[in-house]
Amino acid sequence: MVLWKGNSRTERICSSNRHRRHGKSPSGWNSNSKEIGNMKENSCKKSRQIIEISQLFSLKYSLPVLLEKITERTCEVFAAERSSIFVVDRKKQSLWTIAATGVEILNLPIDEGVVGYVATTGEELFIPDAHSDSRFSPKMDRITGFHTKNIVALPLSDPQKRLIGVLELLNVHEKEIGEEQFELLRIVAGEIAVALSNALLFEQLKRSLNSFIMTLALTIDERHPFSRGHTKRVAEYSIGIAKEMGLSDERIEKIRIAAILHDYGKIAIPDSILKKAGSLTPEEYEIMKTHSQFTYDILKNVELPEGCEDVVRIASLHHERIDGSGYPYGLSDDQIPLEAQIIGIADEFDAATTIREYSGAKSFKTAKKEIEAQRGEKFSEEVTDAFIRYFKKYLKDR
Repeated sequence: MVLWKGNSRTERICSSNRHRRHGKSPSGWNSNSKEIGNMKENSCKKSRQIIEISQLFSLKYSLPVLLEKITERTCEVFAAERSSIFVVDRKKQSLWTIAATGVEILNLPIDEGVVGYVATTGEELFIPDAHSDSRFSPKMDRITGFHTKNIVALPLSDPQKRLIGVLELLNVHEKEIGEEQFELLRIVAGEIAVALSNALLFEQLKRSLNSFIMTLALTIDERHPFSRGHTKRVAEYSIGIAKEMGLSDERIEKIRIAAILHDYGKIAIPDSILKKAGSLTPEEYEIMKTHSQFTYDILKNVELPEGCEDVVRIASLHHERIDGSGYPYGLSDDQIPLEAQIIGIADEFDAATTIREYSGAKSFKTAKKEIEAQRGEKFSEEVTDAFIRYFKKYLKDR
């Protein structure tokens, strides 16, 4: 069959009517002449519907939202009662639904049921009578209260041909099952596989990045035992404040990374100053203040994900204050990125409530009152108010 003949996607799919393979359908296909005639009539209509599904991939949806829309539209186009996209988890030897119509997240062993069979063999399946097939597991029907009649399942593979998931349709209307429909489903499955593969790669890169920045942060924690855990707490407080302000997930992720990196420049501060017991001299304090600039100078060439290009700058500005009294540049008001202002309050609060070489730890309530007293002076009213809301919800009883 020449599936890709023609200049447009519709022409390529419609050409499959003229180049049909005979006798190579999955077992169970009903390919009598009436069925084939109906498929010919509906093929171009279905092709346009497949293009509509494909166009969803060009829209700026998050992956979960995109795949939910894909499963819903696939059900409509192929007259199925349910559609699910399963992801293979090799470490846990399991399958879980990243998107599904009519059910919440499902989790099952990788070798269980029809989906498990497809995930382990890479075969395409159409099972016209699910309950008469030994590969079918009725457990999911018992869990969901659904009655499965027939099943269509296709493997999802990444560009290296590694199986990463399964597309499953349940209770497809009989007239919608045929060679032409399988060809169209393969196209949908291919598009899903590309999106899923890219998303899984991105998640892997995110985990690698997170591991990298946490390793950087731990080098400071290990070098300066009195501040051990400081990075983690500042990130936690910063995220909490950002959520109180209703910031987007993208900005919150940026804040999280910047908070983890905010003190990395201390790696350039001599131990005689960093670990000094007692107060710093004015000269030593000036040297300590350079850690913010060192954070920027050391990390500025680190390649971060798209959208996070200004993370290092944000991290380096957490000691700036809206009255211009901060460092390293003496910025004021809106010159200071909102993200840096948030980390600044979180850092101030944790420093006040942690035992240091030169001071004891203040109570959470005392530290909160000190920050509140600087509202509109050192810290913006907007960020201070968000911190107070966060404090009352999560920190007041500590």
